[in-house]
Amino acid sequence: MSPSSFNIRTLQIAATLFLGLAGSQAQTLDLNDDGLPDVWQQYYSASAVAPDEDSDKDGFTNRDESRAGTDPFLATDYPRIDAIWLQDSDSSIHLTFPTKEGKRYQLEHSATLSGFGPMGPDVKGSGQMAKIIMSDDGVISANNFILHEQWADIVGNDVADLISIPAYPTSPDGISGLTRLEIPRTKTSGYGGRIRTLITPPETGHYVFYISSASPATLSLSIDSSETYLSPIASLNATQLSPAPNLWDIYPNQSSTSLPLVVGTSYLLDLNYLSTSANSHTQVAWSGPGIDGIQVISSESSAKTDISPNLVAEQILLQQDYNSDSPTLLWETNTELAPGLNGGQAERILDRPTDSRAIFATGTTEHLYASWLVKMESGHEDLNLRFRNRLDFRQIGPTIDMETVTTSGVEVAIRAGGTSGHDVQIPLLFDTTYRVEIVANISSEPYLYQAGLASLNVAEDTFDLYVSDTTGRLIGSARGLAFRASADNPIQTLDALQISFSDSPNIIFDDFEISAGSIQGNGFLSANTGEAHSRAARDFFRVQVADSDQDADGISDWAEMQLARGQSLLFFDAESQDGTPDATETQTI
Repeated sequence: MSPSSFNIRTLQIAATLFLGLAGSQAQTLDLNDDGLPDVWQQYYSASAVAPDEDSDKDGFTNRDESRAGTDPFLATDYPRIDAIWLQDSDSSIHLTFPTKEGKRYQLEHSATLSGFGPMGPDVKGSGQMAKIIMSDDGVISANNFILHEQWADIVGNDVADLISIPAYPTSPDGISGLTRLEIPRTKTSGYGGRIRTLITPPETGHYVFYISSASPATLSLSIDSSETYLSPIASLNATQLSPAPNLWDIYPNQSSTSLPLVVGTSYLLDLNYLSTSANSHTQVAWSGPGIDGIQVISSESSAKTDISPNLVAEQILLQQDYNSDSPTLLWETNTELAPGLNGGQAERILDRPTDSRAIFATGTTEHLYASWLVKMESGHEDLNLRFRNRLDFRQIGPTIDMETVTTSGVEVAIRAGGTSGHDVQIPLLFDTTYRVEIVANISSEPYLYQAGLASLNVAEDTFDLYVSDTTGRLIGSARGLAFRASADNPIQTLDALQISFSDSPNIIFDDFEISAGSIQGNGFLSANTGEAHSRAARDFFRVQVADSDQDADGISDWAEMQLARGQSLLFFDAESQDGTPDATETQTI
């Protein structure tokens, strides 16, 4: 189909590469100090190339290619964007670009080239082409996506041992994308994972699903795209394992019954597994109409998924960063200015303020997002924050308790949820800066937002909590937490932040941002601010490429994924072999 309806600027799509670590602390492992990462040089046999040369004449220097993870000797391997406007089928623009595993990609757009803004959350590279679809109504979707989440240090030999850990399912240690529904083989074990994708059958008819695995695994399927109706359809336990890949019929329970599927319908497929031995495999396949025999499920069978739900206009209720020429305090008594947690200044709480409420510029009757930096210094005992209706002391929403907790030792923690504010507990460290984020809903309609690569709903009169470090790495989270307010007096509005209790506080706050659901994306959660532009206004596009270091061991995910083919390394575990930090292990590559 000819894209003749494109205006001229849309035809001049800019595939601009932004290189660098973009907030990650990943090192380059340049042990010979030649300006290029050693892992990249080994992978592409590029030990003799110079950083500032362009060996394949594709317009990117070897240093650029090393940061993007691309081949310096292959002129077709570089970040690029291809565009098609399918006017007659769905009036949308399709953008595709190649990805590498372990890299992150952020699509950005501009109407004038005077400034670019993000479009949807970043995309985790999988080694295949990523496709982004933009419709006239502003919804951004992605095709062909298989999500792989992993948790380190799982003890046991049953899938239940993974599902029962506190971090499952909201706080994986590592997230990546896959091209096929099979786990990459590694030389280590003792971890577990969950693989999810939305599949669409090629034809209407009956299909059978299969597992082949050298470790315990359970496969579930939903009758639609939601997790509400997920039900197990096949499994293998610790005594029923496949000794080699592509063995589908050793045990009757490793395959499903014949299941009816309808073409054009999306079905959520969910695999949970353990890796109990090195080099173990886990695969999922299917057979049925339009499939030649039994085939491992690939991303080509994955459905289109919205990745930018509920774009909202920015609506700030309260904002305080203390960095103006004449900074003011959020609470006027028993507080003082202190050195800032991200530069500039911040606010230290000395005791409970006389007027303990910080009043919003306007209230919200639907959704609330709040984010702030906090550091509990040594000696801090307790401080309780409540989001509430300032005119009715009984209408209390999210409650966050930041306190010292005496258990087997002494630790500091954030507690939240329920009438006591202690339904969950996230252990933290003294004298360390964290970012706290909450998403709350007081509307009868669920509120949709993006956390990492997952689209999540907040139900009425509940809130979700996320705590991350200053690089955006998730420390702990909890979902579906109950408000403090009673059911017979539901919250009508949230328009105040109150320090409801304090005991020997030694705590510093900074960078408060409270909005009616608009997320700037300064922490773990993905930004959702922006406007739905018409197709004519979306003229220029570029891709920002960045490394990630999800286990915070100083080694990029891309480098660890390449090294894992020959060494006992996991990109989501800083000590893949307990007792030996990965950073030490990689010094001998």
